[in-house]
Amino acid sequence: MVLALFAFRVRSGVEATFQARVARMAELVQRVPGFISMDLFTSQDGRTLAIPRFETEAALLEWRSHPEHLAAQREGKESFFDEYSIDVCSVIRSYDFHR
Repeated sequence: MVLALFAFRVRSGVEATFQARVARMAELVQRVPGFISMDLFTSQDGRTLAIPRFETEAALLEWRSHPEHLAAQREGKESFFDEYSIDVCSVIRSYDFHR
């Protein structure tokens, strides 16, 4: 499994437009073969962490190079983000517990 830890802070005043773009990206990424899941967490200071999970690095790379996702990345840099960082990680072990 491969994770992309995408931490970001959105510029003030663009939240509604940004949320529409996020909804579209969430719809598209679910169609990528090998996509597993996506979690989003927001801290009290407004920083958000998105954690998409993919079965393989190839699946992640397919998502990274999706034409509409590439356009959204450009738009994010130009219009939405004050800052962001991305770390791509391979999972060494994974455990689940469900009651």
